[in-house]
Amino acid sequence: MSISERDRLVVSGTSRFAWGGILVAVAASILSGIALASGASRTDVVLPIAAAGVLALGVLAVSRFALFVAIVLMIRPLLDAVKVGSETSGADPSAAISLLFVLAAGFWLLAHPGHLAGSLDSPLARPMIAFVAAGAISVAASEAPFTSAIELMRIATVAVILVVLDRLLQDRRRIKLVLLAVFASALLPVLIGFYQQLTGGGVVLAGGFSRVRGTFLHPNPFASYLTMVLILGAAVYPHLQRRVHRLGLVALLAACAPLLILTYTRGAWIAAGVGLLAVGLIQSRRLAGALVVAIVVVMLAVP
Repeated sequence: MSISERDRLVVSGTSRFAWGGILVAVAASILSGIALASGASRTDVVLPIAAAGVLALGVLAVSRFALFVAIVLMIRPLLDAVKVGSETSGADPSAAISLLFVLAAGFWLLAHPGHLAGSLDSPLARPMIAFVAAGAISVAASEAPFTSAIELMRIATVAVILVVLDRLLQDRRRIKLVLLAVFASALLPVLIGFYQQLTGGGVVLAGGFSRVRGTFLHPNPFASYLTMVLILGAAVYPHLQRRVHRLGLVALLAACAPLLILTYTRGAWIAAGVGLLAVGLIQSRRLAGALVVAIVVVMLAVP
């Protein structure tokens, strides 16, 4: 087969995927519109769009697995905000995405035996596999097995993400893609967090404090997420070459820091302080000193 014939086949296949995606999107929009016009529940309105999104991710997982991983990392912090129905209704986008990711990652590892063997030898894999197995055993004794199974799927997704990233991030291009996805994922949760603080809507009232939660169901996971973004950003910053990238990352971290304080999650405060201090000691003693001063100021300023 000549190069021109191969290119025509690739273009033809891409065109079929594009037209198929357009038809699925149109059908999902029509079904959601009908449900909305007929006064159906929120679940019935959102479900067709969610199903179309999962289908699109499934196609992407087959064709561009690295991009699929990056998109899942980017949209995961937003899924709690669009959860529909009750805990037992099954309309949980995060659980659906988690199941899709686990299945796609499993097929990807099986299709690449070298990656699978390397994953089993990874120091990350064995303890995570044991942790997921313990969770699976606990589901059998749970009083709410459906809810427990959903939580187990989320834990399994984290384990699979660690294993996949350990094998996937073998070149600089993929590392940049994943880092971009992680930092981009924080944009909407941060904006919503500030909106909650300014308007008082969506906050969690506890202990006399208004605790922001962003796109998460509770301030605690939001605080854990912000902690990871802050530590990762501090570690990546010295390695950025372009000024615009540095300014963008500084702006994001400067927005995440006050929101972390406004979650009033003391465990996350301690974790962030220790993590940033460790990064500072490894990369720059001057940075570590500045972090110590900043931590002391925050401790004196925050109730």
